[in-house]
Amino acid sequence: MTSAATNQHSATGSALGYYYQAIYALILLLESERDDVSVSIETLDDVYLESGAEKVLHQLKHSIDRNARISVASDEVWKTIKVWLDQLRQIELLDATLVLASVASFADDSPLNALLADGSGAGKGFSRDALTSALRFEAERVTKERNEQRQKGKKDGELSYQKKGPGCEAFAALPPEQQSTLISRVVCQPRSFQIQDACGKVARLLPNIPERASKQAAEELIEWWDRQVVLSLTRERARAIGKLEVQEKTLNIIRGIASGKLAVSFFSKMPPPTHTTDNIIQRQIELVGGDQELIDEACCQEWRARNQRDQWIGNDFSISDDLVTFDIKLQEEWRMRWNRMRKSSSSGTDSEKAAAGMRILDWALIDAPNEVPPFERKCTEPSLVRGSYQMLAKDLSVGWHCHYRVKIK
Repeated sequence: MTSAATNQHSATGSALGYYYQAIYALILLLESERDDVSVSIETLDDVYLESGAEKVLHQLKHSIDRNARISVASDEVWKTIKVWLDQLRQIELLDATLVLASVASFADDSPLNALLADGSGAGKGFSRDALTSALRFEAERVTKERNEQRQKGKKDGELSYQKKGPGCEAFAALPPEQQSTLISRVVCQPRSFQIQDACGKVARLLPNIPERASKQAAEELIEWWDRQVVLSLTRERARAIGKLEVQEKTLNIIRGIASGKLAVSFFSKMPPPTHTTDNIIQRQIELVGGDQELIDEACCQEWRARNQRDQWIGNDFSISDDLVTFDIKLQEEWRMRWNRMRKSSSSGTDSEKAAAGMRILDWALIDAPNEVPPFERKCTEPSLVRGSYQMLAKDLSVGWHCHYRVKIK
């Protein structure tokens, strides 16, 4: 079997590229000085920004390689030009600015430096006219070569320059004045952030928050933002997401951190498809007559609580002591009920023992969140109690059947 590290068909780059779009859009909002700005993803472009009369279409080229370079001959440039030319009429109607943002950089002598957003390229003698001429030369060269191959009987799928060819041909077909007009709209932002740097970049853009809390706030904001992007793409909410909405959420996150309330990320999530049923949890529930649906629910609650607890400890290791204390309290509450059940049912039939144990399991899943002392770090999510009990059941620290230790051994 081909390993993930060497799989030539791996979709890692594409997946990171799509995720990069979402984070890039969030950073655009946080960096904007205007409050009326909004962004949408995969509408007119990878990211479309609108602020009053300003319309900006962003084409993004993410790369895992920090040392990547792009030039006038690069596939990425021509694929981007093709995207813009396919919607040129819409761009003209919007009077939109076109942005090519890339993790890659330009060579010091590349004509693309004329497009630098900060204008530094123009100060070094680079001009848009010279860039347009260089692009025209490359487009005509590629188009000529592909046409010669067509004349020799090659089909389009067999031609050279499969990635850049369509963009070159579309650009070469434009009148020179339209070529110049298109390039006049373009701005380039090389050396953009990489996806692994996203959390740190978001943290630095959050206002009026201590550095020690900024990472947690950034993680919570990104978690919320990811969900909003999904809802936007599925049209369960408006496609455009505004800065004011992000500001309101950011303030709520900061207030929560200041109050000492723990952030929750997993209690509304479902385990991934690769998640497997734990054998001990399954056996514990089977002993009291639970079916597969109940086993799946218990394993889901355990997955949520375990991952959430791990995340809390990762952010603040001191929470681990509080969680140990919390687990002790959970065991005390369970023990009082289980001991009474054990004494009253140990001489009963197997079905009576199972039924008595099922009542303890039902209590742990249904009633315990309202009856056990809450976690002192201000998290009252029911899944914390439900899932923590399943974690303890996995370790045999608690159980449901009156003879669960003996039977599972």
